[in-house]
Amino acid sequence: MGDWLRHRLDGRTDVEGMLEDERFVYDDLRVVRDGDPYRPHTFVWFHRDLREEVEVPGTLDVLHRDERIVVVDKPAFLSTIPRGQHVRQSVVVRLRDELGLPELSPLHRLDRVTSGVLLMATEQRWRGAYQVMFEHGTVRKTYRARSRRGASTSSCPRPCATTSARPVASGGPRSCPTRR
Repeated sequence: MGDWLRHRLDGRTDVEGMLEDERFVYDDLRVVRDGDPYRPHTFVWFHRDLREEVEVPGTLDVLHRDERIVVVDKPAFLSTIPRGQHVRQSVVVRLRDELGLPELSPLHRLDRVTSGVLLMATEQRWRGAYQVMFEHGTVRKTYRARSRRGASTSSCPRPCATTSARPVASGGPRSCPTRR
């Protein structure tokens, strides 16, 4: 397997070091050894080393937690899911570690730059039922934007309400005709 891994990963991955550190495993979690024979249609799993990431400021305040769900207040600029340049600095990775919930997964997404309430399933077995609720419109997301500018300077013709001396436009991100 070692020769196949070296050929397949063509120098972008430290195969020698990862074999030595036993970081390659088969789908049954047995360690892949350098001298193991190659077997077609075999799954080999590993995690690459992650690059350093800039820490995203802000806390992840848990608003509710029970056996099935965790509700968290996500700060702006923290990715919901690990991907691209934002792996460790994502809600999923941080909370899986902090809460000891290895299967924690989001039931919907909030864009990285968006702050707000995020609903997450504690285990995969609970995820489907909640996602169907979003799909069928039983539950929905509402976006509210706060602005220091007066409502008259808004380029979005949506109705605005004032909260704490700040105008708030209601509706989803696609509700504003100028954003389509």
